[in-house]
Amino acid sequence: MDADYTIENVRVQHINGGLEDLTPWFKGLQNGQVIATGESLDFKAVPCRRTDNKAERFHLSFNIKEISELTVTYEVWIDADDGTLGGWRQCEAGELN
Repeated sequence: MDADYTIENVRVQHINGGLEDLTPWFKGLQNGQVIATGESLDFKAVPCRRTDNKAERFHLSFNIKEISELTVTYEVWIDADDGTLGGWRQCEAGELN
């Protein structure tokens, strides 16, 4: 792009139940990170799911400081019963609090 851009307001949360131990995180994206002119950003959300609940809902979002009207938001339900887990892996033993 034509300028440096700063990532801000990175927000990730488990929506139904507010369980901190199920909060996903971003890999390659953090508050205050600067994307320099001409560079690109490669990031992904890293979630996992439990086996004891039937469905989980997650929210992931961030802003670009220099473009205040832009918010990148992704919200998803993961349903363990219908087989549409979208590649979200099962949590490893000891990974959750």
